[in-house]
Amino acid sequence: LSRFFKYHTWPDIDDIGNSEVAAYLEYLAVERSVSMSTQRIAISAIIFLFRETLGREVEAIPHSNAEPSHQNQEPLSPADAQRLLGALNGRARLIASLIYYTGINLTTCVRLRVRDLSLETSILTVRTGDYEKLRDVEIPAPLLPLLEQYTAEIKALHERDLDDEFGHVLLPAAYSKTHGALLQEWEWQYLFPADRLVSDQLTNTPHRHHTHQSSLEKALRETGVRLGIKGRNSSKTLE
Repeated sequence: LSRFFKYHTWPDIDDIGNSEVAAYLEYLAVERSVSMSTQRIAISAIIFLFRETLGREVEAIPHSNAEPSHQNQEPLSPADAQRLLGALNGRARLIASLIYYTGINLTTCVRLRVRDLSLETSILTVRTGDYEKLRDVEIPAPLLPLLEQYTAEIKALHERDLDDEFGHVLLPAAYSKTHGALLQEWEWQYLFPADRLVSDQLTNTPHRHHTHQSSLEKALRETGVRLGIKGRNSSKTLE
């Protein structure tokens, strides 16, 4: 728990909320690359803190899961990678293509926000778990029209959410202190939003988190089997 408090620069315990917990779990998975068991220990300790010290229950905090170790996963050959990408559809194809052509990993990809994508300059901004800028990567030209069509679709989804008096998204912890935990602005929405709304534990406000990594991994496995591509097909074999 001391590492959790140190990560948030020793805040007042009453100020700890859902966004702080989610940011720390993201940090463990993305920046520290801890094992699944280490992340589970951290989650258990935080749940104990909330339940026994703060008298609150913690349920379904959205965060990226630490990835299990992947042994002997050889990268796909260029030919097999192209076959796999070509057989995917929709959001799965876009995510897999960004991983393959830009070199970012799956966790980083699903955590992208709309504001991280610039179709005008063909640039994608890659950030850390606490949303500090790491680098810019160039988006391959063939993906630009696909991304343009896709962003129009998710903007329409966001507008429907707004019409239904939803449309909130959970901000990174560093921004929530000045902007509030939730915002409705388009640019802060996740580039790859989840299909369903979830409720923030502190504000009880339904919002959209990003899509879960497991949806792409499942699509890659099933498509690889269907195409007869040998080996374990996963996002790691595309990097």
